[in-house]
Amino acid sequence: MNYLIYPLLLLVVNFSCTQTKNTGEKKSKNQKKEGLYELKIISDGQFTALLSTKEQQSQRKGDLIKFDEKDTIGKLWRIKIKTTKNFTMDSSFHVRNLGALKSQLNGVFQKIPFESPKNCNYRFNNNKFEALESVAGNQIDTSKLNKYILTKIKNKGQELSINYNNAYKKPKYSLNDRAAVEGLKSLKKCLASEITYKFNNAEVKITKKDFAELLKLDSNMHAELITVKGARLIQKIANEFDIIEKSITFTTNAGLQKTIEHSELGKRIDVYRELSKLEKDIISGEKVEREPIYGMKGLPNGVFDSNKNYVEVSISDQKIWFYKNGDLITESNIVTGCPRRGHSTPPGAYYVKYKGRNVVLDGPGYSSRVSFWMPFNKGIGLHDARWRRKFGQQIYISNGSHGCVNLPTATAQLLFEQIQPGSIIICY
Repeated sequence: MNYLIYPLLLLVVNFSCTQTKNTGEKKSKNQKKEGLYELKIISDGQFTALLSTKEQQSQRKGDLIKFDEKDTIGKLWRIKIKTTKNFTMDSSFHVRNLGALKSQLNGVFQKIPFESPKNCNYRFNNNKFEALESVAGNQIDTSKLNKYILTKIKNKGQELSINYNNAYKKPKYSLNDRAAVEGLKSLKKCLASEITYKFNNAEVKITKKDFAELLKLDSNMHAELITVKGARLIQKIANEFDIIEKSITFTTNAGLQKTIEHSELGKRIDVYRELSKLEKDIISGEKVEREPIYGMKGLPNGVFDSNKNYVEVSISDQKIWFYKNGDLITESNIVTGCPRRGHSTPPGAYYVKYKGRNVVLDGPGYSSRVSFWMPFNKGIGLHDARWRRKFGQQIYISNGSHGCVNLPTATAQLLFEQIQPGSIIICY
């Protein structure tokens, strides 16, 4: 294994309090100001750091990492870092407890540029798997370094030495490890797989010539497909065999006939659910014949008239209606995307991609926890909005969502229990 070897580090700590001899002798030029504690850390070939603080009067003979709970300001620490790659940092921070000091030290050392360690792996090339040796990298294990530093601070120690072996992250597996050897066997087993997709009047075979170059080992040395490349493979098939209704016409709740030009409805392969299934089939090493997994399997007969089965969203009316088997199950006021901020809910005919409970929705400038989540257009979906007291009217124009359809909790729960992935959502 070709690990990078880092020489031992030299650490020099200068700690001194001003002392005056009875003889009236002059103070040393190298003597530090009273109450200053400095810890100089050198990682040879990596970085140099100088950590310092001024002791509080009550702590000069005590523990530097004990804190006064009544102190509203906290102890001021300063750290200067310089790496051999011309990265420099000078940061100061107040901390009022040990947890905050640990957090600040972790954050500081994580900012030093690094190359992450990498496990060994294999790639398929020229009809065989080629070995890729592990990479040592130079990423600090900040939790270990933190412990060393805090121990030195507590004891006011003057020297500390860290090196690759005791304070840097390492790859978990090399080519000689048993797990890696077994991983290679599992990759070779995959090559015997053959998956045949069945369509109405056609079939598509996926063999090793299609997927071998997409195989690799995961962090635990198990065979897996490279997600992005695997999704591209399935999407290519979907582009050929998906049947999309380019537009749909239906009668609104108000009795008006409306045509929706943007439509995702039809017979569509669910790319990521199919990717998960395809990966399992390939890892099995078996020959499999089946239909792909569909996110939506076409339009049921009468879905827009006598046998209504969809959720209707009127942006102008700020209303939602849910029809099931021709009956109106519920209607409710809603709040859609805010047009003034460029977040209008896009019109179109969509379908529910999946359902999720107790989900945190994150985006630029917001993070919201919702109990019922039903996405239908990328990051846009139906969900409860407990933070809202009112729904409907013109709220959305100036205080709308980031594009989602906000629902009262009771409405969101009812929809969540009644609709399934593949259910139709019409926005207009």
